[in-house]
Order: sequence, then structure tokens, then C-alpha cells
Amino acid sequence: MVSILVVGDDPVSIAFLSELAIEESVWVLLTNTNYFQKNITSSELIIENKASGLRKLEISGISSSLYELAGEEFDIILLAVPVYNYREYIEQINQVGLTTKCIIMTTAALGIDRILKKVWKENKSFLRAVGLNIARWNQAGNIEIIYEEGWYVGSLLSRTSLNHTYFFLNTIISDKIKLVNDYRKLTNIVWLHNITYSALFYPALILGSKLGFLVENLYARELINKIIDEGLRAARLNNCHISINYGDVYRIARSLRDTESPVTYFWQRNIPSEVDYYNGAIVELSLEKGVKAPVNEVMRLMVKILENMRGIVRS
Repeated sequence: MVSILVVGDDPVSIAFLSELAIEESVWVLLTNTNYFQKNITSSELIIENKASGLRKLEISGISSSLYELAGEEFDIILLAVPVYNYREYIEQINQVGLTTKCIIMTTAALGIDRILKKVWKENKSFLRAVGLNIARWNQAGNIEIIYEEGWYVGSLLSRTSLNHTYFFLNTIISDKIKLVNDYRKLTNIVWLHNITYSALFYPALILGSKLGFLVENLYARELINKIIDEGLRAARLNNCHISINYGDVYRIARSLRDTESPVTYFWQRNIPSEVDYYNGAIVELSLEKGVKAPVNEVMRLMVKILENMRGIVRS
């Protein structure tokens, strides 16, 4: 039996569970009712995927606090909260004595390894799952997968050995999940996804446009290109030598032509975006090397201004 604790309600993170080849129960922890589109009161969670149909995840228990689960053991703890809350919840997990084979975070955020090194413990494996996947809570209270390209999973910290964790995961993952043993290779993948997110999702958020507009409008394409160029330069400055074809990013935008930025789901729940770990991280990682990233800095500032206007602040 595989036991899973889900901390939070991020739909993309929970959709990741649908790619685990398991039939066992899932625990759902309600971390903050303000984050939720609905109260989970049934014994199952439904994930809708147009390509593969419905997947039902059994809920074996609901808790309102990690402290209620003190001393429990889970095979997997999935953090489905905003990136800026990771450290808080990992500290709580350590304090209450939860044990687990691995803690998984589904994110392409940059810079979180620096935060997590401060709370890492020898008996915990931190894994990152990254992929271009979009999901949302729909009006029926189910999670709807809008777009998916699969997942890459590997160690979030360079110094940890995860052979035993990979062996465990190999027994439960589907063919849409690829385990990456090479930390540098996974870092390259993270940078590629981070730059793509920064170039598409935050400009669309600021403009209030569908993603397709970004490639249909000449000036919006120029904006995308500049964000990508600054991101690639930041990657090279940090010893990550990758390349991105503008056309590949345009292809993603076209395939999501009528889709709004997934970051709007943060604002709909009145919580701040993760821009500091996307466009903002490109800025900070460039500045550390003595180089500016002015277009990404404007993106970050615009998002912060709009959040301030809406009264959206970090709790």
C-alpha cells in the first residue's frame, strides 16, 4: 500500500498524482480554506483528462493541521502550496515528526534550493517534478487538466543521493513521468521551463489576454523574445548552457490560444503569484553576476503593482 499526504490544493500538483500507477488511498490536508475552490467533503477526488478520461483518487482522511498527524508515516508528501510557503510547511513537517520516503514539489521555480537547504534533513529526500502542465479546479469541484506534456522528476538538492527513492518511484510511476538521475540535466530542464513560463504566463497575466494573443501581436512577440533572451543569458551566467527556439514557445502559445494565464488562478483565490521565482529569479540571478535583466524586472514590478492594486498580499 502506498500512502500519500497532499499538503494544499494546487490543481497542477494534485494532477501529478494521476500519473502515479497506484490505486491506494490518498490523504488530503486542508492547509488553508482560503486557498480552496470548494470544500472537499466526499471520499474521492476526480481528475478530468480529455485524453485519458476520469481518474478517481480515494480520500482516506482530511485534516486541518499537520499537528493532527504528528508521528504519522507517509510514502510520499506532496507539497501543493505556493512556492513561497514551502519552507513554512517543511519546517512544520520536521517539527511534528512526520516521516516519508520523499517530499515532492511540482515546480519550475528557480532559487528554491537555497531556501530548502536550510530545512533539509538527512532522513528526507526533496524531489522536484517539472513539466509544462496546466490544470484548474472547475465548477463541478473536480480538477480539470487543460494541457499536459508529461513530467521530469529528480533531486531538488545536488548533494542528496536518491537511489533508494528512485527505486521506489519506479514501481509506481506511469510512462508520462521520466526520472532524471543527473542533477545538472534536471537543472537544464528547470531553466527551460522557467523561461517559458516567464515569457508566456506573466505577460498574459499583466495584459489580461489569452495566450494566443502573445504570438498574434507583433509587439507581444517582441516582448516574449526579450524575456527569453534575458532568461537564456541568466542561465549561461549560472553555468547552464541551454537554447530555446522562439518558435517552440510560439507553438505552446498557439496550442493554448484561447487559454488565460494559469497564474490568474492565484489571483482568483486572492493569493500572490510566484513571480519572484520566475521573472524575478531571472533578474536576481543575473544581478548576482553583475548583469541586469530590465525586461524581466519590469514584468516583476508590473505584477507586484497589479497585486497591490487588488489588495493581494502574502498572509
